[in-house]
Amino acid sequence: HLVKGTICFANIKTCNQDAAVYGEDAVRFDPARHLNADGTIKAAKEEGHVTFGFGRRICVGRHMANDTLAIAMAVMLWAMNISRAKDEHGVDIPLKEDEFVNLELVQRPVPFKCSIVPRFPEVLDMLAAERDRHN
Repeated sequence: HLVKGTICFANIKTCNQDAAVYGEDAVRFDPARHLNADGTIKAAKEEGHVTFGFGRRICVGRHMANDTLAIAMAVMLWAMNISRAKDEHGVDIPLKEDEFVNLELVQRPVPFKCSIVPRFPEVLDMLAAERDRHN
């Protein structure tokens, strides 16, 4: 019985880590689970996750959000070499893949260090010019 005015939230984390859908290791971060054997992206029936909701309440801006993220990631990968940070001895600093900051309604990975280096000398000027053009 739900009292009038009760607010309910779907447990999106559990839905997105369903072992029946994603396999027994569904809780482990493994982007490869979304790839075919030849490395191409598996065709998804819809989103492949329920992060944007479902049913009548699904986010109407989900396609724009996905496209915007794809463009931003493409620009970052074009412009920068991103790698693991190294300690003072030149050894890779390990990532804490299984640790999260719990913000009650959402979780996010714990902060981590990485190395971000421009791929070529002109890239910073090119990105600044593009930023200025759109502001």
